Amino acid sequence: MVELVWLIPALPLAGFAVLLLAGPRLGEPRAGWLATAASAGSFLFTLVTFGGLLGLESATRGGAGGRGGRSFTSTLFEWMPIGGLEVDAALLVDPLSMTMALFVTGVGTLIHLYSVGYMHGDPKYSKFFLYLNLFLFSMLMLVLGDNALATGTATAVSLLLLLAAAGKSAQLPLYVWLPDAMEGPTPVSAMVHAATMVTAGVYLLVRLNPVLDASDWAPLVIAIVGAATALFAALAAVAQHDIKRVLAYSTVSQLGYMFLAIGSGAYVAAIFHVVTHAFFKGLLFLGSGSVIHGLGDEQDMRRMGALRAVMPVTAATFIVGWLAIAGVPPLSGFWSKDEILLAAWEQHWLLWVVGLITALLTAYYMSRQTFLVFFGGQRWDDGAHPHESPATMTLPLVLLAGAAAIGGIMNLPLVGDWLVLEHFLEPVLAHPHHFTSGTGTKLGLALVAVVAALGGIAFAIRAWLQARIPTDKLEPALLENVFYVDSTISNFVGGPGTKAFEAAATADRRLVDGAVNGVARLVRMLGEAVRPLQSGYLRHYASGVAVGAIILVVWLALRGVS
Repeated sequence: MVELVWLIPALPLAGFAVLLLAGPRLGEPRAGWLATAASAGSFLFTLVTFGGLLGLESATRGGAGGRGGRSFTSTLFEWMPIGGLEVDAALLVDPLSMTMALFVTGVGTLIHLYSVGYMHGDPKYSKFFLYLNLFLFSMLMLVLGDNALATGTATAVSLLLLLAAAGKSAQLPLYVWLPDAMEGPTPVSAMVHAATMVTAGVYLLVRLNPVLDASDWAPLVIAIVGAATALFAALAAVAQHDIKRVLAYSTVSQLGYMFLAIGSGAYVAAIFHVVTHAFFKGLLFLGSGSVIHGLGDEQDMRRMGALRAVMPVTAATFIVGWLAIAGVPPLSGFWSKDEILLAAWEQHWLLWVVGLITALLTAYYMSRQTFLVFFGGQRWDDGAHPHESPATMTLPLVLLAGAAAIGGIMNLPLVGDWLVLEHFLEPVLAHPHHFTSGTGTKLGLALVAVVAALGGIAFAIRAWLQARIPTDKLEPALLENVFYVDSTISNFVGGPGTKAFEAAATADRRLVDGAVNGVARLVRMLGEAVRPLQSGYLRHYASGVAVGAIILVVWLALRGVS
């Protein structure tokens, strides 16, 4: 059944095409249901293809052994045949691409369903779903495309890959675009930050793991960038007031965790966290959207509070997401984050310390957000009339809460050999990572991580529920303004930057354009100088030949004399 892989991206593309041609005529809610059906169909065929891949693996193990049967390439057509080089438009089915495709289409379908209710009444309802289907198609082509090849000097290639992945997955210093992307509708935030786009950089680095393994020190650079990003964004999140902006910086921080795992050689842990993050962060974003929807587009957490009584389903599911991202066992976030911390410990203890502090901060700022939104006293206006969201929005919340709660079972190291994800991904890894720490060390580090998470939650309870710690000191302007990075960039671009750009443009006109124009003028002058030689008269050309022959004879005679 792996031959049906082409239907996975084809259905969202077909949904996009239909909505492009007939979206306004379909209107609300039919346009939304069509897009949701296209996404759900894509998820269905992902499951079918996944089953076919498992069948190939079973046949391989039952036959000649080896791993050749754990991948399948579906060639759609020959794209660019150039001599001996053939570039095909092809789709790759292997454990890594299927892992990504499963949660991209699964979580993506829930986001589509959620959007049917969330976008109710929007004047651009059909256009929203048109772009949502197109976005899903684009992400699927990225993870399924059979065109990722490794060449070249390993360290240089690895660092260039890091640069590309850092921009795509919002690592320092290329993170500033991601929090600003919060201006879009909440379902788009969930798609971009949880289910699809920002994890593309992580996918790229894991896909090209043989290149990283061949490098001497590039993985350490990746680990340092990831650890620094995780800590930086976690510090920024503790002082944000916009409910979605907290989650945006949280996403940057969790992406830093994934890069930390990659740099530590724990590729499975990175993908494990990609999947669990899709569950709990998708849940948290959609939960925040439910709150915003119920409060009439209010996003400031200082104008919320006590919403668990009027929005019980949203509150209950949001709490599951909070505990999962905080790393409280046995929820999914604990298992994936614990693997990353263990890998960091084995890479360098300083990386582990940064990761542990980040884990504590994560538990604190997510507890702060949960308490400000759903607990404490009412801070919203009496005229707000908050209410629970419709079933099209709460059903995805419930399903994602279930996945966030039990998603860790795909890679449990403590239950026999229940490393399902690790064994599944082994064929795509050049050198599968194996932890070297003993059982005692593993249990000790896990216990420390749990204590850190519970400590962050306990501190938040004392500060934001019991009011035993002055909260004004917990939100310094430095953190609220994200270390003034955005304002510094704005001031530079609006002042010296603009002048520098104008000076560069002037230099470009005078130097670059001047040089090009000068060469053109020189060529024209030379052409005009030699134009008389091309008179078109035969006698002139014969004279030229004669003169040239005489010069040649004289030159040869002189050489003979010397």
